[in-house]
Amino acid sequence: MAHSLMSDERGDGGKESFTRVEDGPGGLLDRGYRVAGEPEAIDGRTIDDLMRVQLEDAREATTDTDATEKDWLRLAEAANHLGHDAEAFEAAKEAVRIAPTSPLALLTLAQRHRKTQPARYVELVHRAAELEPKNPSVIANLAELDIAEGNYQSAAARLDDALARFDPDIIPEHILVERRAVVAAVLGQSEVLRRMFERYAHLGWNTARLQRYIDNLKPTEEPLGDLNRGLSRSSK
Repeated sequence: MAHSLMSDERGDGGKESFTRVEDGPGGLLDRGYRVAGEPEAIDGRTIDDLMRVQLEDAREATTDTDATEKDWLRLAEAANHLGHDAEAFEAAKEAVRIAPTSPLALLTLAQRHRKTQPARYVELVHRAAELEPKNPSVIANLAELDIAEGNYQSAAARLDDALARFDPDIIPEHILVERRAVVAAVLGQSEVLRRMFERYAHLGWNTARLQRYIDNLKPTEEPLGDLNRGLSRSSK
């Protein structure tokens, strides 16, 4: 998990699968962003299958007194994905205890507070920003705060900055492209939207999936609201 734009919603195992898999340094979700109801298939196994393996591995690793921040973050990711909310929360807290100045740990814990304690969520995102203001994952999380407040111009600027600073060891590129495309659609930035579709296709992702995000999230009478939650909705 290199980005901490973790979803609090999980799918029920849809029929569609995608072939694009990105390598990443952390948990499984770095190697394919999971859309609720649309699990990736890797070597014949779904994301859920592989996350169950990660959960057991991480549980074993965190029984060791020498367990690292990464061990606890992998546990938080797998537990969150599989619906073990209390375990995910405790794992994120332990990661912050071990590494209180780690932006990734802070952002992971922030996501656990997103729905229940939004003020705490905002506080943790800003704390991460104070530590590493140029970290693209931090910038992307700040953009989501802007989106939640309806500040789409600011969100666009932040996401452009995050894309310019993109590092595959920190956040999957396609996640940034997805968010920037939705914001471009909201703002009517047709040229930016065209570039995001081209970039998405170049990365090997299905552009029909990106179009579904935009169709589902582009506001009509109401503001966009929680983009992170919206991007995890199953397309129907």
